[in-house]
Formats: sequence, C-alpha cells, structure tokens
Amino acid sequence: MKHYESLETALQEIASWGEEYGSHWCREHARKTLASITEYPNKKHESHKNVRSSDASTFDFICDDCGATDDVTGGWGHLRKPCKGSH
Repeated sequence: MKHYESLETALQEIASWGEEYGSHWCREHARKTLASITEYPNKKHESHKNVRSSDASTFDFICDDCGATDDVTGGWGHLRKPCKGSH
C-alpha cells in the first residue's frame, strides 16, 4: 500500500493517471475534489460568523446562519465554502 504525504498529493497522482489506471470516474472525481480543495482550503471560511459546537454524531460544528457543518472525519466540510446565510 502506498502512503501519501497529504490528500492533495494523492489526488494529484490519481488525477494524472492514464487510461490504463483506474476508471474515468475516479480521475474526474479526483480532479474535481482537488479543484475544490485548492479553491476552498480545509479551514473554516471567514464568512461563517455564528458557528457553534454540537454533540451530534455526524458533525462537530454547525453554522447557525446557513446550516453548513464540518465533516465527521475531521475536515471543515461545507464550512470551507462561503456562508449562504450571511448578509
């Protein structure tokens, strides 16, 4: 099993695979995910002003303005993108 320094490194490799490796879906999904990571780094977007912690089993933080949550796996999830409820 190959280990990568980061998720971004792994996605870059998958996105560069030729037809002989992996499916078209895997490559396209890797490219889209990589673009999302590049555009929205794994940190809470500054537009989320009313974020609170939660004891829910599916997330740790939620924005009271738009309902966006973090990822249970440890990333900022939808909180990485701009708040849809901020004015």
